[in-house]
Amino acid sequence: MCWLASCQSYEAQPLEPLAHGQAWSDQAFTRVSPGEFLQHWGHEAMAEGVEWDYTDGVSLAEGQLLGWAFNPGLRLLRMDSELAEVRAMWSGRWQDPEYSLDLLRIDENVPDRWVVGQALRFAIPTSGALAAESKLTNSEREAVQEQVHGAEWDLQLRIQEAWWSWSTAQLKAAELERYLGLLKRFSDQAGILGDAGELPSTEVNLFVMEYSGRRAEMIRMAGEARFAEQDLRMLLGVAPDAPLEFQPELPQRSFGLQASMEEVTDRNVTLARLRQAYGQAELKVQLEIKRQYPDLGLGPQVESDAGQDRFGLSFSVPLGFWNRNRKAIEEARVGRERARVAYETSWELLAGRLRSAEIRREAYAAQREILTTEMVPLVDRQLAQALRLMELGEGDSLVLLESLRGAHETKINLIEARYQEALAGAVVLNLVGPAAPAAPDNEAASRSTTHRHLEHSQESDQ
Repeated sequence: MCWLASCQSYEAQPLEPLAHGQAWSDQAFTRVSPGEFLQHWGHEAMAEGVEWDYTDGVSLAEGQLLGWAFNPGLRLLRMDSELAEVRAMWSGRWQDPEYSLDLLRIDENVPDRWVVGQALRFAIPTSGALAAESKLTNSEREAVQEQVHGAEWDLQLRIQEAWWSWSTAQLKAAELERYLGLLKRFSDQAGILGDAGELPSTEVNLFVMEYSGRRAEMIRMAGEARFAEQDLRMLLGVAPDAPLEFQPELPQRSFGLQASMEEVTDRNVTLARLRQAYGQAELKVQLEIKRQYPDLGLGPQVESDAGQDRFGLSFSVPLGFWNRNRKAIEEARVGRERARVAYETSWELLAGRLRSAEIRREAYAAQREILTTEMVPLVDRQLAQALRLMELGEGDSLVLLESLRGAHETKINLIEARYQEALAGAVVLNLVGPAAPAAPDNEAASRSTTHRHLEHSQESDQ
């Protein structure tokens, strides 16, 4: 009766997709801020230094906070972390005692024909397997926490990529709109001159063709900007019709970060996760070796034989003659070697990827520098001279058109170079890792350090 009273009862919780969809469309961030949501999960340090107010436009820093709170993949990983926490909490406990009852009937004619045997057996953990199991589950819990920490670090790069992609599309569309305004002005003026016979129809048609072609390009760019914004919303975990107005941000230059491979080895989140995996593999080998040693079974025993009662002890021990847990031990050893190879090969790939990202960043930084210091002033000066000559009636319409086109293409190339340089710089920062190594016992402080490092990792403007 006591055993039955201690058991839990089952309660069904069916899925309610329509109710969830309605709640999601009602915009969770209007009811609870991202900071409050993160505080519910014990991640309040991530919201430090960010003032959340979506009504005045959402900045990149606010967008990262929004993503850290509502990104679907990150929320699922946090549930995995909670599951690992439960496993660690309830692992390494003694097995429940075992009650046995034996009933035998004597065929001979005796006064009491029943032989009743009862025993209560307790498993005595003498092998050390329970302690090894507890170490393993605690290591698994720390590994999942490290995985969550790494996913949070990686998510900031993904949000930056999506934000900069959308910002680049917005800035290119704004530049094209400015270019269309100039083309419209001079296309109309060329039409007037053409009607007056002062400009050949072939040159007039060049302005008209350029204007029409760029209008079609404007439609495509506007569509790309909308696609990029929807991708950003999906990454942040908000509904497509969420009342959010994002503020375009694109760094003027990338953040130069020099780090040795020794430092990268300590800071890279992927290597940290693989170190945790290797530690788990070590503990798995230890656990399986412990399991080949027996746990004792010991408890009181009562027997009634033909009306005579007997009292004693019940003792049991498995005999490891044939199995001896050899299959699990060998699998654990091979798994440990695989974890070693996974770490070493990832270290090798990291060194190559880091160097490639640095080369890419330096190349786009050099391109951006040339465009900013040489090309942009040059084409602006050329365009100003062409406009001045046209106003004086001494200019060439083809020179003006080429000057307009050259200025536009140069500024589009500058926006693209800034985007690619920022992206490569962010990849370098992401590969290097957070400013301080992840500390499972001081998780909030680690995340706070990561957030402060991200705030100073890029020099941005609108």
